[in-house]
Amino acid sequence: MKRLVLSVPAVLLTTLRDRFDDEAALAEGRVFLRDPGDRGPRRATVADGGGTCAPGAEIQVYPARKPGTSGTEDLVVLHAHGGIFAVSKPAGIPTIPDQGGTAGALQSEVARLLKRPLASVHPTSRLDREVSGVVIFALDEQARVALTAAREAGNYRRRYVALGRGTSMQDPRIAGDRFVVDAPIGRDRDPKRRKVHGRDPAAAQSTIEIVARGGRPGKPAFAMNLYPHTGRTHQLRLHAAHSGIPLLGDRTYGGETRLTGADGSVVGLTRIALHAAEVSVPLAEGTLTVHAEVPAFFEETWKSFSTDPVPWETGYRATL
Repeated sequence: MKRLVLSVPAVLLTTLRDRFDDEAALAEGRVFLRDPGDRGPRRATVADGGGTCAPGAEIQVYPARKPGTSGTEDLVVLHAHGGIFAVSKPAGIPTIPDQGGTAGALQSEVARLLKRPLASVHPTSRLDREVSGVVIFALDEQARVALTAAREAGNYRRRYVALGRGTSMQDPRIAGDRFVVDAPIGRDRDPKRRKVHGRDPAAAQSTIEIVARGGRPGKPAFAMNLYPHTGRTHQLRLHAAHSGIPLLGDRTYGGETRLTGADGSVVGLTRIALHAAEVSVPLAEGTLTVHAEVPAFFEETWKSFSTDPVPWETGYRATL
C-alpha cells in the first residue's frame, strides 16, 4: 500500500489542514501524524485537522481501501448474548482498523451492525488480515473483564486448523503427530515481522497436532490442528515455520504461495492457510464454545496433496 508522506518544515508551525486538506481521509482514519521524537505515528482524527503540527512533524496519508475488497459481505454471526458477540472473520480484512482506514475492518463492521460506537466494541483476540475464523467481541465492561481474566488465567482456549508444507517426512523438528513448540518470540528488524529469539523476546508456546499427511516424501504436506498457549504476534505462523512446516500462503515466513495441481495447473494462493476453528472460554453461566466452519479453500487446497479427506469442521455453532 503506497502512502503520501508530507513533512512540516522545521521552522514552520502549521495546522494539519495547512499541509493536507482531505476530510475524507481524516474521517476514514487514513491520516497518521508522527511528531519529532516519537517512536511511531499515531492515527489522526477529524479533531486534529485544525490542531497544530509541531515543526519537523511527518504526515502520512494512506490510500482508501478499494471498493469490494473488504470481504465483510461474508460476515457470519456465531453468538450474541449479553455483552458477548462472536463472529466468523473472513480472510482478507483486518480485525481492527489499519492504515487503510476504519472502513472494512472487522471491528468497524461489527460496530456498524450493532449500531454502536467503534470504541465500545472490543475484540478479545486479533486475527491477521489473511487469517479467518472466530473472533469474540466484548460489548460491555463486565464481558471485557471476564474475557480478559480468562486469557490471563490460560482458560481462553483456541484451536486453529492449518495447512503447511515441509521438506522431509523425517525432519527431526517434527516430533511425532503431536508436539509442543516452546520458542520465545521477539521483534525483527522489519517492524512488520516477528522472529523466534528476536529482540526483547517473550515466552511463547504452542502445540502442533498433525491430523493428515500428504504430498511426496521430498515435499510433504501436513494438515494440522494448532493450539496457542500464549498470544504473541504471528505466534502460530512462526512456530509452524520454526518446526519445518511453514504455512501455505504465508510468504512472510517462507510458506509456498503457488501450488501445482494434479492436472499440472498452477494455482496462486491468495490467503494464509490458517483458520481459527474453535474458541472456548469459561463464563459465569458456563463454558462458551464457538465453532466456525472451515472454508472450502482448505479442502480444495488439500486435494493437491492427497485424495484422502480431512475431517474439517462443518457448520457454524455455539454452545453454552
